[in-house]
Amino acid sequence: MTLKSKRTNRAAVFDLDGTLLDTLASIVAPCNETLKRLGLPPFGKKEVRTFIGMGSRVFVEKMMAASGVEDPVMIQQAQDIYHELAPAMITHNVEPFEGVPDMLEQLQQMGLKLGVATNKNGKLTPRVLAHAFPDSPFSAVRGAQRFVPLKPHPQMLFLVMNKLKADLSSSFFIGDSDVDIETGRAAGMHTIAVSWGFKPREVLEALAPDCLADTPAEVVDYIRRHM
Repeated sequence: MTLKSKRTNRAAVFDLDGTLLDTLASIVAPCNETLKRLGLPPFGKKEVRTFIGMGSRVFVEKMMAASGVEDPVMIQQAQDIYHELAPAMITHNVEPFEGVPDMLEQLQQMGLKLGVATNKNGKLTPRVLAHAFPDSPFSAVRGAQRFVPLKPHPQMLFLVMNKLKADLSSSFFIGDSDVDIETGRAAGMHTIAVSWGFKPREVLEALAPDCLADTPAEVVDYIRRHM
């Protein structure tokens, strides 16, 4: 899938969990309730961070592997329980990271269109965004759905960019993980990694993104210099 040529619109497209929003509590809660129902010990936030990035099914697989569970029947039970619990807890203690609302406002003032591309469940993503951003600044949002590959495959990002009618090479993809860096690079966009999310800084540095930002203000500064 490719975008039409000669587009002049610029866009800033964001990952969700760990980039725009601190959603860790909403992920830890169903994780540990699932483990509790299965008679397994809970994980702390540090461990749960390592399960995030490739969608909910892979999340549960990593969770169960870390619990030492190999029985496929028990793993499927965990999948069923987690996917029952997660929707009810999806906005639990969720809020934008400090400086994110100002960042989004400044980018809009600079004339960029804003979008979201996340491996989070596509049916739940709008609820989370509506909770955190009642006056949504995003013109295109894509979450995980059937028949669309998850990031780091760039198709989800292509779909967002097509809706925004924006040019890939002059636009920006911002995320907090190696998956996001690989996605933005595969799409041919400027790739900005943020260090305040769920992945260690050294993991992001090793992948050499175009920019590694420690604050939302640094994201704005980089984009302003490369418009």
